[in-house]
Amino acid sequence: MRVRYDIALVSPFLLLFLLSLAACGGGGGGSASAGVSPAPSASLFDGDYHFVSFGITDAGAVLGTSQWGQFTADGAGGLSGTASLNLNGGVTTGAPSAPLLYAVDADHTLRVQVATDPSVDTLVGGISTDGRAYTLGTVRSGANPYLMIGAQKAGTYAAADLTGRYHVAAMIADSSGPQQIAFWGTADFDGSGTVDFEADLNANGTLAAIPANTGSYTVGPDGDVTWSLGGSPDVLEGGMLGAGELVILGGMSNTGGNPSIFVLVPYTFGASDATLSGTYRFVGIEATSTNTFESRTGTLVADGAGGLTAELTNNADGVITTMSSGALTYAVGPAGGLTVDGDAVLSGGVSGDGRFFVLAGGTSASDNPTIVVGVR
Repeated sequence: MRVRYDIALVSPFLLLFLLSLAACGGGGGGSASAGVSPAPSASLFDGDYHFVSFGITDAGAVLGTSQWGQFTADGAGGLSGTASLNLNGGVTTGAPSAPLLYAVDADHTLRVQVATDPSVDTLVGGISTDGRAYTLGTVRSGANPYLMIGAQKAGTYAAADLTGRYHVAAMIADSSGPQQIAFWGTADFDGSGTVDFEADLNANGTLAAIPANTGSYTVGPDGDVTWSLGGSPDVLEGGMLGAGELVILGGMSNTGGNPSIFVLVPYTFGASDATLSGTYRFVGIEATSTNTFESRTGTLVADGAGGLTAELTNNADGVITTMSSGALTYAVGPAGGLTVDGDAVLSGGVSGDGRFFVLAGGTSASDNPTIVVGVR
């Protein structure tokens, strides 16, 4: 089923936007929760986290949504925060969270429930083994396709801490087409507030190249990042992790801008297939047609030698199924560039320590626009 948005009703209830909708979408289906008592490893999810999210549906016309803000995990099963929301170009800022609960399983599965209905998981994903990043996707029957990525806040920052070349994977929901646009490319941050961006894109299966774009960026003391795209009013907002090994951005934060998500990992040197190795928790969204969308959350196992498999939960416009990918292949270039070949070829990058990867595509004409992000 598809959940129909009533903008006037939903907008005041921002965080989590999808959770309010999911609660109205029926209590059946989804992944059964063991309850709200945290597992022994719940303390792994502890502290303040930047987060960004992205979701799309068709409700007569395409509606895209992106959120960006902060979550605070208490290390004991409670989650709270504030967020800003872009719903089809309408922007609302600084809304408090709905009451949320979470649990972390021994295998690093992260499960989030609405406090008023804790018997069913609404979001499921995973947290990295060091607790610094997480992924989540919707698994509740009737909920819209949706993904979330979080990165822990720590340290004191300035623009000089975000410097160098990054692999970029991004997706935009443009209702004017309507079209969904996936991007893969590079961003060069100069350490003093200027960023150069160029990419290829897939707009509903049509490929094109984006001319080089020079914009500006800021980094706040707590790692908050803004990126103003050159030649337009569009602004992305989010945050950076650690020494810049992961950057997550949502938006656009200007009224009239398209809902968007951008995820970046830095170029590295001396990378190889062995850099991508182990078990990753991933999320993704694919526009399977102009008005049909699927989000995925699950585990991906890379063998360090060019082979990988995935087990996932798929949300096809609110219909939840589980599936396996079968055998896929991948390649990592010396600068950390990553390609994965399955039903379509996706392109992006992997961080130097192998903990994070970003992918977008497909890179051939008629492929579906797709974004995938993984943490280990």
